[in-house]
Amino acid sequence: MYNHGVAYVMRIRNGFIRSSGNHTFLSKEAREILRQGKGYRSEDAYGDGHRDFMKVITHEVEELENVSDLKDMASRLNLHPSSSLAVVLQEIENRFGSDAKVIWLTTLEGVKQYTDHPDTMEGVDVYRIPEGAFLLNDLGPDGQLFVMTALDYRIMESSRSPYVASMNGK
Repeated sequence: MYNHGVAYVMRIRNGFIRSSGNHTFLSKEAREILRQGKGYRSEDAYGDGHRDFMKVITHEVEELENVSDLKDMASRLNLHPSSSLAVVLQEIENRFGSDAKVIWLTTLEGVKQYTDHPDTMEGVDVYRIPEGAFLLNDLGPDGQLFVMTALDYRIMESSRSPYVASMNGK
């Protein structure tokens, strides 16, 4: 299911992914999103606007008890896998700023489980992943969590477009 890959994605050029050197395993879904430079999202499942990195990551770890996600995030940040939530959050703040943003994205196939309209894809948006985005968590078919600076997020948000079947030749 997983192939060897890299965690820190700056830009995919000519089929190569540049990285900070932290090698980790990437799901086929993460490789697809990174290769295409875009991901899909529907707000139908969880509502709109959950982008504050501290709130989202704290919710994932403390409310949903996704401890394996915390270990994955720590490893991708070149921290010890047993690093605490506070250490992970501080590292993200150090790298991306106190106003850093996160967003869960998935593949075109994966987003169908998160939309109320999988037949028409109404409410599904396409996001271009900005050059400075960092793949923080990879849940395979369930999605990929990207963290970025607030500026990169504004750039990404301005590139958002509704999914249109004809965009992909369907």
